[in-house]
Formats: sequence, structure tokens, C-alpha cells
Amino acid sequence: MPNIEASLKTQLNAEIDKNIQKLNDEKTKVQNASTPEELKNLAKEIRDLFKSYREVVKQIVDAIHASRATNAVSKAEDRAAAIKAKIDELKSAGKDTGTLEADLDDAKQEIDDAQEKIGRKAFREANEDLKGAYQKFRDIAQKAKGL
Repeated sequence: MPNIEASLKTQLNAEIDKNIQKLNDEKTKVQNASTPEELKNLAKEIRDLFKSYREVVKQIVDAIHASRATNAVSKAEDRAAAIKAKIDELKSAGKDTGTLEADLDDAKQEIDDAQEKIGRKAFREANEDLKGAYQKFRDIAQKAKGL
């Protein structure tokens, strides 16, 4: 899991190790159970354990999604900075860049929205915002060619 922060990775590994130990403990209990009633109770405990394991898996998946989305936002911010530099070059050459700057501001707002949605774990919506930002980048490039 190279995309996950070290602290979160440590926490998730500790939870996984703890869960493995619980399963080993349950295995011993099952092997030592002698009545059908004991087995039924152990089956219920094991079902409850699997519910908690699903939560750990969900945390891992969310961490991966957050990492990838944050990476995408970082790249979009870098792209916006490069576009800003090009717009500044055009402006210093005496070109009218008002619409380009407005489009760039819109793209930056979409990037900010995506970052906020990542914090809320709304990864699909963040992805849509990033797509919108990249569409603005393409629009800026087309308009810049016409200057």
C-alpha cells in the first residue's frame, strides 16, 4: 500500500494483526467446543467478527481512494500553476487574457471543491470536479491558441 500514509498504514496493520489473533482464538474455541449450543454461540461471535473485518477493509479502500484522489488534485494544481505561468507570458506579450484568467479561476474552484469532497470521502464527486477542471484546462488551451 504505497499510497497510504505511514501512520494510517501502521494503524491498519495493527488492526489486521489484532483481527488475525481474534480469529485464531475463535479457532481454538471451536476446536474445544463440545455441544451444539456452544458451536451456535461461537458461530454468532464469528459472524460479528466478520462484520468488524469488513469495516477494516472499508477503511483500507477509503485510504487508497483518498490517496489517489489527493494525488490527482496535486497534479491538477501543478497543471493550473503551469497554465497560470503561460497566461502571464501571454499577458506580458500584450494579449487580452481576461477570459483565460476567468476560466483558470473556475478550474481552481473545481480543484478546491474536489479537495473538500475528498475530505468528506465523496470520491466520485471529487473525480467529477477534477474532470470539470481538466475540461476548463482544455478550453483555456483552445482559447489561447486563438490569441
